[in-house]
Amino acid sequence: MPINFPSSPSTNDKYTYSDKSWTWNGAAWERSAVTETGNTEGNTGEVAYYSGKGSIIAGATAFFYDGDKVGIGTSGPTQVLDVRGGITASGGLYVGGSNSKFAGGATFDHISLETDSIITDGGSNPIFKIAGDRWVIFGDTNDSGNSTKLSLKDGGAGIATLTANSIVLESQTIKVLDDIEHSGDTNTKINFVTDRIDFIAGGVTGARIAHLGADRMPPCMLEAPFGLTCGIESSGRIYGNIYTPAGVTCDSLAVGGYWAGQHEEIIGINVDNGTSVLTTGVKGHRTIPYNCEIVDWRVTSTDSGAIEWGINYATYANFPTFTANAIHTAESPGIAASGSKDESNSESDIAIRWTKYQFDAGDIIQFEIDSVTTLTNCNLAIKIRRNG
Repeated sequence: MPINFPSSPSTNDKYTYSDKSWTWNGAAWERSAVTETGNTEGNTGEVAYYSGKGSIIAGATAFFYDGDKVGIGTSGPTQVLDVRGGITASGGLYVGGSNSKFAGGATFDHISLETDSIITDGGSNPIFKIAGDRWVIFGDTNDSGNSTKLSLKDGGAGIATLTANSIVLESQTIKVLDDIEHSGDTNTKINFVTDRIDFIAGGVTGARIAHLGADRMPPCMLEAPFGLTCGIESSGRIYGNIYTPAGVTCDSLAVGGYWAGQHEEIIGINVDNGTSVLTTGVKGHRTIPYNCEIVDWRVTSTDSGAIEWGINYATYANFPTFTANAIHTAESPGIAASGSKDESNSESDIAIRWTKYQFDAGDIIQFEIDSVTTLTNCNLAIKIRRNG
């Protein structure tokens, strides 16, 4: 039944009913723990609870109510529910809203996050975002420019690390269940089919690796109807080759173009002035037969002396106007003083020291003696290698 408290009480007025006592604190009737055996005085905000059988009331020191917030483990909650400590849930945890977040070591049977929910690290940097149905985004989800990475491990051993533009494997393999496609062009892909792997660019099969089975010969083959390039491109030059440690065994070898490793030849000029010393000036020119690159040069003479060759360049459209010494810079072909021969050191020297060493079919190079002493004859040999 309701308690009929006195009306218009004064501050500190007492009222007793059924062995219980209240005091008017100027705004409300307040129970007096002093007059109630077994009850304890709680702190402001503590939620009261029965501390023993019967009516013994105490204040929960880890459970607080602050008007519109509840704190567990804190007397100063900052959220509607503020828990300072771990959370264990046998069911699901459902979180919604644009400001939803997790921190600490919460464990759950499962977690359901709404679309656009974001998980951040200890520095409030976003690392995980629910972008849509069966679609999640890892890493820098808000495009803030923070460096992020994803590491996969198994039994303490590293499997792979995903960074901005690469996947680094650690003694593991990649298993592909579907095609690998170029991110900006779906027509460029590696297509995995039943008995072969196709390399496709722009919708056209450029190369195919086919496995025909152990009972058929050959057990596998490589088809490259549009050419096959191996190596590393550096400074405009392609290095590398196709290496077969056991050799190549086949009934026939069809090459639809050229065999780059074997298609080399020598071009150049030979000059002989009888018993007189050679003169300076233009000695001749040569039209380039196909797309190629210079890989070596050699200068020889039966005499002993010195010579320096200049190699000039022109396109067919600009002929007969040549650009003097347009091909080489720091290392022009020649023989040092009192010598009879010299040659380039390596292909890399050509690439570094020569301004132009690659040519299109139809280009024209011109041979000119810039300086000479003693020599009455000289041969300039330039090795070219087809590259297209």
